[in-house]
Amino acid sequence: MRSTIVSRAAAIFCAMLLASCGSAPSPTPQPETRSTVAGFPTSSPATVTISPTAVAPTPTAAVVATPTAAQPAAADTTPKVRTVWNTSIGSNKMDGTCSGAPILPAYGQVQITPSADVLEWKNQQTTYTFKRSGAGQWRFAGASPLNDGTVDLQLTFKDDKNLTVVHKLVPTKDPGCTHTFTYNGTFMWERP
Repeated sequence: MRSTIVSRAAAIFCAMLLASCGSAPSPTPQPETRSTVAGFPTSSPATVTISPTAVAPTPTAAVVATPTAAQPAAADTTPKVRTVWNTSIGSNKMDGTCSGAPILPAYGQVQITPSADVLEWKNQQTTYTFKRSGAGQWRFAGASPLNDGTVDLQLTFKDDKNLTVVHKLVPTKDPGCTHTFTYNGTFMWERP
C-alpha cells in the first residue's frame, strides 16, 4: 500500500518537474480513495483522498544581491604586555591505538609574552612559540620542545581574563595514539 502511494507521489513529482522544463505534460492521475489510517489498512475505514495537482511554475524576478554592512571584526583580547595566567587541565582523551598510559602535561602558572604576530608561552617545563591564526587565536604545531613527540596547541583568548588551549600530543613512543587535553586559564597579573 505504501509503495503505491510513494510511486504515485514520485510520478506526480516527475510530471511537475517535466512540466516546469517545458515538456509536454503527462496525463494527470485521477484522485484515488483508500481506506487507511496512517498508511495501514483498517477495519473501520477512514477515507483519505489523494488528489495530485501540478502547479505550473510562475516566472520570478531576478534576485539582485544588495551589499550589506561588513560584520565587525572579532575583538582581539590577546594581552598587549607580558602576563601570568593560572591554567588547569581537564582529562586526557586518548584516540587511536594507544599502548602507553595517560599523560599529564604541565599546568599551573604560565607566562605569556606577546610581540607582533608571535606569542611566547612559558610553563614549568618548556617554552612554545605560537603564531597568530586569528583575532585572539594562536597556534603552535610541530616537534615538542621536549623531543617526546609532535604537538598541536591551539590557544584562544575568550576575553581579557580567560583563555582555553586545546593541546594534542602524538608521542614518539606511541605514534598511533593522540592525547588531547583542554586547558582553561585565568588571568593573574601583568609582569614587568
